[in-house]
Amino acid sequence: MREKYSNHFRWGVTVITIIAFGILFFFFVFRMDAILNLLGEIFSILTPIILGAVIAYLINPLVTVTDKYTFNFCRRCHLPVKVSSFTATAFSIALWLGLLVAGISFLFSMIVPELYSSILKLASDLRIYVNTIYEFINEHLQSNPELLKIVEEGLNTLINSVYNWVNNDLIVQAQNIMSKLTVGISWVVSLVTDVVVSLIVSVYLLVSKKKFLGQAKKLLYVFLKPDTANAALSIFRQTNKIFGGFISGKLIDSLIIAILCFIGVSILKIPYPLLVSVFVGLTNIIPFFGPFIGAIPSAFLILLIDPGKCLIFIIFIILLQQLDGNVIGPAILGDSTGVSPFWIVFSILLGGGLFGFIGMLLGVPTFAVVYYLVKTFSEYYLKKKELPTDSMLYCKIDKIDPETGEPVLLPLRTVRRRKQTDHGLLEALDSISNRRKKGTDPGIPKVDAPTSASEDDLGEESKK
Repeated sequence: MREKYSNHFRWGVTVITIIAFGILFFFFVFRMDAILNLLGEIFSILTPIILGAVIAYLINPLVTVTDKYTFNFCRRCHLPVKVSSFTATAFSIALWLGLLVAGISFLFSMIVPELYSSILKLASDLRIYVNTIYEFINEHLQSNPELLKIVEEGLNTLINSVYNWVNNDLIVQAQNIMSKLTVGISWVVSLVTDVVVSLIVSVYLLVSKKKFLGQAKKLLYVFLKPDTANAALSIFRQTNKIFGGFISGKLIDSLIIAILCFIGVSILKIPYPLLVSVFVGLTNIIPFFGPFIGAIPSAFLILLIDPGKCLIFIIFIILLQQLDGNVIGPAILGDSTGVSPFWIVFSILLGGGLFGFIGMLLGVPTFAVVYYLVKTFSEYYLKKKELPTDSMLYCKIDKIDPETGEPVLLPLRTVRRRKQTDHGLLEALDSISNRRKKGTDPGIPKVDAPTSASEDDLGEESKK
């Protein structure tokens, strides 16, 4: 009786849960705008905490390495273990947060005003550069009026787009930022407050990271079975390895590229060296497409000023990207994602189309995690079926023998087309049908045919 009521109770809970999820689903569908607005407000409130978590996550590898060496140094000085641990942690966090704050302060005090003056100079001299290009085109295409007309029409469209972008977007945004930095006291106070809170949050996270990690693992084992929790921890470790290695490595790589670009364009006396270098470094964060996104607008900007320098800049950027792709990038990143170039392009396009710049940056490590999970689970179930896991081997396999489970390989030298048009489908269907008739199919249980009493009697009489 108790088991009967228990089953009724489970069914009731299941039905109530399904109804509740259905109501929540329709609520989300018809109240999507209000929910998105609420999520936006929550995100804006939690921005300092999110920023602090990002800062702590990015500098955590550096803090860990510095903490290890500082702790060993303190122990060699015969300091107690607790004093050594506290000193190493405090020194490591203060060192890297101090360098981070110093770098951001240098960026705002030196680079931002220089960028602002470069943008204003570009806008003021843009008409002169355009007239120079028109004179160059008229001089060299004067003998071909039709081609001259086509080039001028295309150039007019391009120049109008550049004018609109510079006057309506670039200058307006730069003036808004500079006015807020110089006049908007409330905005500056709010920005400084958010930055200070973010730094405090990052310090708390770095100091208590072991405690938070232990609490997270404890909750994981509370809600999941031990084997499921172990699998989840393995997935989290691999995800952290992929994301941490890719993002931190890409930031370091982009910083090196920006510095090398600034040194190169300064030596080559290319116009706007700081503006071009910052733009190339920022866009280099985006995998695969980043160099092209940064190089094309920069080359066009230099073309407006000096066409000869534009060609030199293009050659220099190609050499710099070759150095990055073959030497600097592999040395810093290694094979942190384990994803082929095709899937990298796919993840960048999908992430950029859905979430913009953040999607282009995080699309590759996110897809790398999904790729890792699909690969791991597929190999796991293939091993359970006692089938090979090597993907290249399946390129050579013609079929799997259903009786022995052994792969049948294609001919080594030549592969002739099958004479039948079904490509082996009829043979596979016949194999499935025969296996079901024999009762050996795992999806169909084998049932012995019942024998009648008369057949048993006849069998016994024949034996006598």
